[in-house]
Order: sequence, then C-alpha cells, then structure tokens
Amino acid sequence: KRYNLTDVSAALCMSLGLIWFTLADSKVAPNFNVTGVMLISLALCADAVIGNVQEKAMKLHNGSNSEMVLYSYSIGFIYILGGLLCVGGLGPAVAFCSEHPVKTYGYAFFFSLTGYFGISFVLALIKLFGALVAVT
Repeated sequence: KRYNLTDVSAALCMSLGLIWFTLADSKVAPNFNVTGVMLISLALCADAVIGNVQEKAMKLHNGSNSEMVLYSYSIGFIYILGGLLCVGGLGPAVAFCSEHPVKTYGYAFFFSLTGYFGISFVLALIKLFGALVAVT
C-alpha cells in the first residue's frame, strides 16, 4: 500500500507530538519503570498492527464489524486466560470478583458495553476510510 505526502506528514506529526509529550513528562516526573516502558511499547506496536490486520481481514473476508469484534476479543480472551493460568492469577481473581460482585461484574458490564460501542465506531472508520485515517 502506498501513502501520499499528507498521510506521511500526519503520521510524522503525531509521532513527534507523542515524543515531545513523553520528553516533557520525563522532565517533570522522571520516574520510569523499565517493565512499564516495555509493556507500553509492546502495546503501541500491537495497536499499530491491529488496524491494518483488521482492515485486510474485513476486505478479504467481507466480514462485518460485529464479526471482527467477536474474533478480536476471543483471541484476546485466550491470550489473557493463558497468561492468568501461567502465573496462577485466575483463582485469586475469581475469589476477589465473588467477594465484590457489584464493583467487578457490574462495572465490567458497563465498561464492556461502552467499549463495544467504541470499538464498533473505530471499525466503522476503518471499513469506510482505512486504517491510517482511523488511527489518525
């Protein structure tokens, strides 16, 4: 896929803005944790890839937004469940949720509902205008 000068300059401006924001934050509170920086970097890389993967999958398979949400979140669920099982965090998490059902299940329901509407909006942007415009 080829991008024009406007697309490239928009991506560069966003990147420079984020770099300056991070540098300013490091001057005010230079309290970085290496693990946190690595995890944020990994999340940003995954976020950069996912829009293009979703755009390609929607065009290739002519899938709907709901199908994309279902498959994306199912894969994410499997990854998180595997991680919880590896570190032994599933049991304590279930125990905590059963002790505080309103604060966990209730808030999780509203968070999931608003997240679904948000991701549906982003996927509609990707489907109509492409991943670059949606991310920008």
